[in-house]
Amino acid sequence: SCSLLKYNVGSNALLSPKKALKSSNKKLTSIKFLQAKAKVSIQDSDIKQNSIELRFEIDDKIWLSAPIGAARALIDIDSLKFYNKIDRTFYKSDISYISDRIGFALDFVSLQKILLGKHIFEMQFSDYSNEVFDNYFFKRTIVLNKVPTEFTSLIDKMGNLKEQSLTQNENSFTAKYDSYLKLDKCVVPTKVSFYKNENEIFKMEIRSIKTLNK
Repeated sequence: SCSLLKYNVGSNALLSPKKALKSSNKKLTSIKFLQAKAKVSIQDSDIKQNSIELRFEIDDKIWLSAPIGAARALIDIDSLKFYNKIDRTFYKSDISYISDRIGFALDFVSLQKILLGKHIFEMQFSDYSNEVFDNYFFKRTIVLNKVPTEFTSLIDKMGNLKEQSLTQNENSFTAKYDSYLKLDKCVVPTKVSFYKNENEIFKMEIRSIKTLNK
């Protein structure tokens, strides 16, 4: 495993828009397994400031478990499975359950990306628009479910993704990243929040995180 190192924002030179984009587009190629302890809140659910443990098998599975195994969830490429040990209930759905809550049809890899501070869709330098509050603003139009969709992102001058949004007619989804930590050769977010039509629907604050060999 690898220890968590604090990421000092002022320790590196500020990057140009092109270099900041390149940094934010870096893939987690050096990491296969991640384990984290976090505090999570989910709107319209029983999960309010709950402590959970997450485990990522990159590009394959995400496990979530409450303290003492009271509840567990497994998200994989095409399904969501949830088990509550206390009342012995089991729930299974396809990944569309999460898409419905977000408001956009996203697959497992897209969900993993927004949790780990990576662009849902890769940005190109030609998508650069302008500078907004010391962040670089990128914008492009994509097609989701045959509907033109505006995809935007804000990248700070350290090359970290600060915000990414999807807007389709009156429907919008935004992921915000308030802080990052350096892990191994990668940088991962420690404060993540999701907004549907400007209303917060999910918040996660990672307390500790490490890489695993398996």
